[in-house]
Amino acid sequence: MIFTPRTWTGRCSPNSPVCRRLATALEDRFRAEGRPGARLAVLEGNTRAMSFWTSLGYEVIDHRRDQGMGRECAVMQKGF
Repeated sequence: MIFTPRTWTGRCSPNSPVCRRLATALEDRFRAEGRPGARLAVLEGNTRAMSFWTSLGYEVIDHRRDQGMGRECAVMQKGF
């Protein structure tokens, strides 16, 4: 999930070219709005998603439980 203080997206398949295009489009929009970057949460153990987001330049900055179900997540961030 990509999130900023006011924006969230849902799940996206790590191997999908559509997901890569969606991530790029969201980043472009955030840049156009003057946002300094984006954050997302990846469920712990989801190595495919971690690899995908890392390939796009995101870095792990924290580990937290998700607010909805209390699952362990890695919080990732990318600055623009």
